Amino acid sequence: MQWRQIKTLFILCFLILDVYLVFQFLEKQQATDIGFLEDKDVTLEQQLKDDDITIENMPEQEVKESFIKVKQKAFSKEERKRLEKMPNQDVMVTNENHLVISQFKEPVPLTNKTTDEQFQKVIQANMLHGEEYRFGDWNKEKNVIYFFQVKNGRPIYYNSSGIIVVYLNEKNEMVLYTQTCLDEAIINSEKKSLIHPVEAVGRLYNSQQIVPGDTVTKMSVGYHTVVPLEDGVQVFLPTWNISVNKEQDFFVNATEGIVFSSDHEEFLATHVSNVLEKIKHDKDISWKKSIVEMLENKMIYLDNRSETD
Repeated sequence: MQWRQIKTLFILCFLILDVYLVFQFLEKQQATDIGFLEDKDVTLEQQLKDDDITIENMPEQEVKESFIKVKQKAFSKEERKRLEKMPNQDVMVTNENHLVISQFKEPVPLTNKTTDEQFQKVIQANMLHGEEYRFGDWNKEKNVIYFFQVKNGRPIYYNSSGIIVVYLNEKNEMVLYTQTCLDEAIINSEKKSLIHPVEAVGRLYNSQQIVPGDTVTKMSVGYHTVVPLEDGVQVFLPTWNISVNKEQDFFVNATEGIVFSSDHEEFLATHVSNVLEKIKHDKDISWKKSIVEMLENKMIYLDNRSETD
């Protein structure tokens, strides 16, 4: 009887010892991994420093964010009536009420020094749900301004289902805009820690999209789409928007570090082509001809640029 008790006691002791050793191993492994990551971060920062790549106004606090799911919104009958009453505009709603195309009867002037706050006032005064959009970019070479729709407090970058694209003439006057709108967002309850800003810049550095001497002038978090689901719902992931030399924007998935395509010319060409197709197949209206002519000229310009690049 005593031997059985002693045997059981030995088994329990060895079991406790095994558990203890496993925990010791895991702690050492974790410490090693942390040390490796710290060394890796230091190495990356040193590489950036050696190549004279600087990051201005780098976010210091850890950022956590959720992914969201959103479906494109169809403009309701009431919203279409509001659009028809917009002052100084000829408006058409097409593509099964998903796309607004509007021409200003009298061009709306802007200046090169228009601030973000002034842009906000302009779109709130002239566009439906203007308060839901935020100034994104002014491409002065192509005379186009983008306003990104905001969901969960963050902008959604270059998404054809939630964007206002404003076309300017040679006098920096707004002559035409198109608008699409996303519906209410379904926000995932779990927030995930985003990759460190230095790591996001490192992804661009390793893919040679930033070069020695570059300056990261701004970093902010928004959303970028993944592949749309079959029911038309789009999944948007938190994304670092990295501005380099105040000239070019890059987008890095903020949870997995994947670099998204940032070909704005391709986005604009696709957008203009889609709008042209919708206009040409819609009902005939008196002011459609001038819009088609303007957009076709824009397409010719974009095609010529792609051939020379």
